Amino acid sequence: MRFNMFSHFSNKQILDANFGIEREGLRVTSNGQLSLAPHPEVFGDKKENPYITTDFSESQLELVTPVFHTTNDAIDFLDSLYNIAALELENEFIWPQSMPSVTPEEQDIPIATFSKQGKDESYRAYLEQKYGGKKQLISGIHINFSLGDKLIQTLYSKTNKQQSLKDFKQELYLKMTRNYLRHHWLLVYFLGATNTIHKTYEQQCVETLQEISEETYSNGKATSYRNSICGYQNKEFLTLDYSSIDQYVKSVTSYIGKGVIEDIRELYSQIRLKSKGIYSAENLVENGIEYLEIRTIDINPFIKSGLSVEDMNFIHLFLLYCLEKEKHCMIIGR
Repeated sequence: MRFNMFSHFSNKQILDANFGIEREGLRVTSNGQLSLAPHPEVFGDKKENPYITTDFSESQLELVTPVFHTTNDAIDFLDSLYNIAALELENEFIWPQSMPSVTPEEQDIPIATFSKQGKDESYRAYLEQKYGGKKQLISGIHINFSLGDKLIQTLYSKTNKQQSLKDFKQELYLKMTRNYLRHHWLLVYFLGATNTIHKTYEQQCVETLQEISEETYSNGKATSYRNSICGYQNKEFLTLDYSSIDQYVKSVTSYIGKGVIEDIRELYSQIRLKSKGIYSAENLVENGIEYLEIRTIDINPFIKSGLSVEDMNFIHLFLLYCLEKEKHCMIIGR
């Protein structure tokens, strides 16, 4: 793909994309304590409500938008979801930051329960045992991003068509992923918003910092503890092959075979390759990449719903930069 990718494109053509947002947030009491109450009944069954559910903990709301074609529409829907959730909570609030507030002891953090016990609960219990419940409470914003079909078709028309449209599409997403992993530090620098940690967080992290105000710890230069070693990462540094879907899945499954991770869901990368349907290695191989899940973004504490249109537009332009920038090596950590 050594061509001027966006030459002679209109703004409308370049910005053709799809956006979905998943916004996590802890339910807390008026004094900042983690709520230990069950998921509010008003939101219905966690498995049945497509918009308001939970993540790891029973105390951790997850607001999920449908897919939209503009950043404005995606943010508007997220704002509406936040308003509904916040108004329906009784004597509780949605914590406005990614790092947890006042947390109980590990054994007292409530893991999400489901009407039909099974893999969901057992997997969460496995994560709690392996990584600890306090790290599981870290909340962020995940953005599901895909290029518009018309944009992909137009880009493909500019090539010599020596590969299929499907293979061309996969190459686009793999290139974006490689460049994202090299340059996502820029998003952390501009959008990082977790520069303090409460004293009740994991002690091995807190004890390395200084108390900058009552019960609040930092090192004075922090930008995003969520994206640091104090955040949620795999136990081992994983080196993955992004040269093709087959090689990517092969490198992931090798870690599964060694027992480093249980399955692909436990790959805590800054970006995930996703296909429609169940998130699995088999589905990726069979159907290919349909969208990318961006996982770097901290909750913006100065925005009600945690993410602004300006944030989203910057992320979109950054992803287009990752698409345009020339590719280099294929094997990258995580």
